[in-house]
Amino acid sequence: MTERDPYRYMGVLAWSGPIFLLGAILGWAVLGHNLPPYSPARSPEEFLEFIQTNQYQIQLGMIIMMTVAPLYLMWGYAVTRIMQKADAYNDIMATLQLWGAGFTMLVFFVPCGLWIGVTFRADSMDAASLRFMFDTAWMFFDTGFSPVTMQFCAFGVCFLSDPREVPLMPRWVSWLGIWVGISFFVFMLMPFFKEGPLARDGMLMFWIEFSLFFWFLVIACVYVFKAIGKLKAEHAASGAVAA
Repeated sequence: MTERDPYRYMGVLAWSGPIFLLGAILGWAVLGHNLPPYSPARSPEEFLEFIQTNQYQIQLGMIIMMTVAPLYLMWGYAVTRIMQKADAYNDIMATLQLWGAGFTMLVFFVPCGLWIGVTFRADSMDAASLRFMFDTAWMFFDTGFSPVTMQFCAFGVCFLSDPREVPLMPRWVSWLGIWVGISFFVFMLMPFFKEGPLARDGMLMFWIEFSLFFWFLVIACVYVFKAIGKLKAEHAASGAVAA
């Protein structure tokens, strides 16, 4: 009887990460007019003009973002399977990583739904109420960082425990995940600033801190593919020895 490949779906799950990234860049960033985000320092009247001018682009962008959001959880499950192989005797970190990915998916869902609601009622609600809804979504989006912090830190701690001489994930990637996860605590400061580097559209808060999520995800996606290749090679070698 031919042994079935335990990694036969891993490639599909791994590709969920890059597809999610492309969808987020196109939908949330470009069509959603979040490069950079709309400034919280501008007046309600200016905000209403912005929403009415870009209504349909923002709606389409947020719909795309909500459509690709589950791919982040799928990618997180691929990472969990690799983590279970990196630390075969303790799956606590792998489980925390998966839960972190799941809750992070919700951090994409809820604000995007609110942003769609803002554009949907842009012709009938007053500017101040619409801006309030828009800001509420941003508070959830930025200050809801703790699930991804848990995810990235669990990622790093687990792969640092890999006993292999050549680990499935390079040590520097593991340490980078921990550092990026901890750095997200800066988002706690966002609600206190409407302008400047710590506002949601500021140099530090958005262009540096927020972008770290995407840069780390790019790096992690590359090494997830490499780790799957290593696991497949190990599986093939163990089968050859058994034969």
